[in-house]
Amino acid sequence: MNKRLKASLDGRFHFDPLLVLACSSLLLIGFVMVASASLHLGVKVTGSEFYYPLRQLIHTGLGFVLGFFIAATPLRMWEKWGAWLFIVGLLLLMVLIPGLGIKVNGSIRWLSIAGIRIQVSEVIKFFRSFTWQVM
Repeated sequence: MNKRLKASLDGRFHFDPLLVLACSSLLLIGFVMVASASLHLGVKVTGSEFYYPLRQLIHTGLGFVLGFFIAATPLRMWEKWGAWLFIVGLLLLMVLIPGLGIKVNGSIRWLSIAGIRIQVSEVIKFFRSFTWQVM
């Protein structure tokens, strides 16, 4: 049996180098786009030309940390908790009830938890993928 396949079946940490390269390339291109398009806007709005590129780097770094922890979590745990996570996600959809969600750019589909704005539909997509794996 292939060593990589055996390691992934054992539940140990595994990642696809080609997928990581593709995602990193897209993140780099996106960062260059944000930086080149927002330098003048950052000076105009905040007085710092690196305001938006720095925020982009911070959010990208947080995404890498979260992605590492998600990838390091054994697949059996996701299979075990997938249905419950999906139910939690459906409960989060209560944000669509008028008065519960916060308004961002005219849309009231956002939830604010500890000052962090979350678009609930993205959480549902993430949880849904694990639920469908179990079914």
